Amino acid sequence: MKLKKKISKGFVVLMSTHLVSDDVWSAVHDYSAEKDGLFFNATNLEELLGLIAMWEHRGDSWHAQHDEVDVYHNLQDDSPIYDKDGNLTEKE
Repeated sequence: MKLKKKISKGFVVLMSTHLVSDDVWSAVHDYSAEKDGLFFNATNLEELLGLIAMWEHRGDSWHAQHDEVDVYHNLQDDSPIYDKDGNLTEKE
């Protein structure tokens, strides 16, 4: 079942729920927003609103730029890794 709702700024937001097992609490949600041929999709409302805000700020070139992706990869590579108990691990 999909929930469809028109929100401010003219976006139509759709939400669907997908069960990943027979347990009704074991589900993933899908959120999308459409407006004037634009389509945004995310796994939660915060991500969806963030994508829309990026588009509003940057226009049609709203996607991450190459230098921004490089910064993300550098942050990821340089970040500490902790085990399940919260102990800092050695990187390989």
